[in-house]
Amino acid sequence: MGPRYLRFLDAVDRKGTIRAAGLEVGWSYRTCLNRIRAMERVLGAKMLDTTRGGSHRGGARLTPEARRLVKLFHRWRQKRCG
Repeated sequence: MGPRYLRFLDAVDRKGTIRAAGLEVGWSYRTCLNRIRAMERVLGAKMLDTTRGGSHRGGARLTPEARRLVKLFHRWRQKRCG
């Protein structure tokens, strides 16, 4: 897991869908799904709560665990980059 994965999670949080977040970070929808599964497997926690329904009803939200991870990453980055 690196910064790009965390940028993806941040994009999901802002955009509300996996597809829109993937477009922002330059990943296909299939790549997004594979990366989400990999994150969940490595971290041992669910990263996204999703609802199905296409462009009008579907969406994705970060789980509390994912929110903590993104917050920690932002703090670490601020300390590292000044």
